[in-house]
Amino acid sequence: MILFVSFALFVGALPGPLQILQKKFSTVQSFDARFSQEAQQNLFPDHPDRAEGMISFKRPGWMRWSYEKPEKRIMTYENREILVEESGKKEKISTGGPVTFEESFSFLWGKPDPKLFKIEAIDATHFRIIPKKTAGLQFSEIQILVENSLVREARVVSAVDGVNILRFSDWKLR
Repeated sequence: MILFVSFALFVGALPGPLQILQKKFSTVQSFDARFSQEAQQNLFPDHPDRAEGMISFKRPGWMRWSYEKPEKRIMTYENREILVEESGKKEKISTGGPVTFEESFSFLWGKPDPKLFKIEAIDATHFRIIPKKTAGLQFSEIQILVENSLVREARVVSAVDGVNILRFSDWKLR
């Protein structure tokens, strides 16, 4: 089973890849992108979980993850709540933790919150985000690859077990 995690960022002297994202998304009001996801757990390293689908985002504060494989599932974030639709059932989940769902994915459009995360440059195309407060979070860091002014990959390092790799393609910006 693939789990979603919450994460966000810190901005001091902004790494080059983050500056590129901020410039690219400065006038963008919404976007869609395809994603593939691979969860590698330390306990079962030879059996990663895989999924794929579409992510959509609209300002302010609306996001949808539409899973197509291995099973259809839709996760919609709005008003600090997540609505999960799966197998004909709907469930609302409150996001009252230290970081909202939207803040967790703010690196996608270059808008990290410096109050929540520390940002470090790795090289000319990668940066890393590290939560300042880890209580209640399921990750210890996220490593982001930026190519052609868009996020291509995010490696979410679990605070407990393994890494969750998200790859993005076919971006549509509006």
